[in-house]
Amino acid sequence: VLVPAMTVVDDTSLEEYGFLLWKSLGITRSKENVVALVVSDWPRGRFSRPRETSNSGATMIISPYFKFRNKDAQAPTGLKFLREEGFIQETLSLQLINEYKKYRRRVGLLPTARD
Repeated sequence: VLVPAMTVVDDTSLEEYGFLLWKSLGITRSKENVVALVVSDWPRGRFSRPRETSNSGATMIISPYFKFRNKDAQAPTGLKFLREEGFIQETLSLQLINEYKKYRRRVGLLPTARD
């Protein structure tokens, strides 16, 4: 799923807030629906004017099968971010996506095709 975004916040001090909103939403939806998700946002600070508006730079690729390194880790593996201008790419494993999908169905967190 590709989500085009233009995360504009009221103040440059809120850039991290806008980024964290997209990060939380993206991780939740990717894992709930077992889909790879790409958020394409403008680079951080692209439309900045002193103390007015700014972009959050919330470009990311989210793999539904990613795992946190440990309970205290802030950045999980299988998740890539790009905050500045540039390109981002990731090779995803269809096998790992399908294994995660089977797990979600087995524990009742994802309906079967018949449901």
